Amino acid sequence: MELLLLLLVPIVLVVAVVVAVVAVLVFAKRYAEENTASWRAFAAARGLHYAPGPTRLFGETPGRMDGAFDGLGFTIDQYSVSSGKSSHTYSRVRARAARPVGAGRVSVYDEYALSGLGSLLGLQDVVVGVPAFDARFVVKAERDDDARQVLDPQACHAFLGFPRALRFTLEAGSVSLSWSNVERDPATLDAAVRLVVAVCRPR
Repeated sequence: MELLLLLLVPIVLVVAVVVAVVAVLVFAKRYAEENTASWRAFAAARGLHYAPGPTRLFGETPGRMDGAFDGLGFTIDQYSVSSGKSSHTYSRVRARAARPVGAGRVSVYDEYALSGLGSLLGLQDVVVGVPAFDARFVVKAERDDDARQVLDPQACHAFLGFPRALRFTLEAGSVSLSWSNVERDPATLDAAVRLVVAVCRPR
């Protein structure tokens, strides 16, 4: 009996590992399918061009969406950042300003997220002058005037209407807005596009 138990233990362990791996793969496949379906549906509802993402072990991943709003072309996609053995995925909206403002870099972060990064890059803190905006966000810029020109009241209102913790950069006319995870909520994706358009619109 003891010999039988000794033989069964490694078998049970192997079976448990296999079951756990299969469960993870099934979950990952379902998660990827739901993300892809939500992006396809959003692109179809908004008249955007959808390009599929790469197909991996657990299926197709969300690709990219290209379109225009108020005359501004934009791209919605995702990217991953690896850290050791793990990685994290972010949603992103990119565009190019109609008329590039200044020559410096402007970065905006939520107050509690990454506020120390700007000092490492040699950027300066900027107070925009919109109290609700200044209370929520940290602004870093090479030149204060560039930040205040970009972050006018209309742009600040768009930032305040965005419901996620964000990372925003403007450099040489190129705008990038990103936030954590693959976004499924259509209202949040709409808010991201409105934010980018508000920043990039002609002044």
